[in-house]
Amino acid sequence: MIQLTPMTEEEYDAFYEFVILDYADGLIRAGNAHPDVAVQVSQRQCQPVLSDRLASPMQSFFLIHDDALDEKVGYLWWGIREQHGTRTAMLYFIGIFEPYRRRGYATQALRLLEGQVTEAGLDEIRLYVFGHNARAWSLYEKMGYTVVSATMAKRIEPSI
Repeated sequence: MIQLTPMTEEEYDAFYEFVILDYADGLIRAGNAHPDVAVQVSQRQCQPVLSDRLASPMQSFFLIHDDALDEKVGYLWWGIREQHGTRTAMLYFIGIFEPYRRRGYATQALRLLEGQVTEAGLDEIRLYVFGHNARAWSLYEKMGYTVVSATMAKRIEPSI
């Protein structure tokens, strides 16, 4: 069984580094940032939401903890976004550490998140996922998420 355990300040530092590097890698793989600047782009895009670390407004930060192993196996970060008169739960990040992947932890964590979102009085979770992240797409589709918008691209090869 897993639990979503609130982070401490010390745990937040490791989480922040993990998220920034993971997002930078996603930006590079998606072609949205050059490797030389991807970390700075990642930090700049996260900064408005993470303006005050653990005390950032309307944000919740958790360790995904496996009670049986007594190990932290990943991170989950979600928040409430108010936009155009609506309040929506935003799953900003879920990440399972490499040795623990493909064991159902993300599925269990998403179910626990649904309970938290319901308790917060919200009825929808939104998220962004990179097109190249097939594992995440598969997980989200399995959990009932559907595409509500998309950005598409086509690489054009220069003619010689």
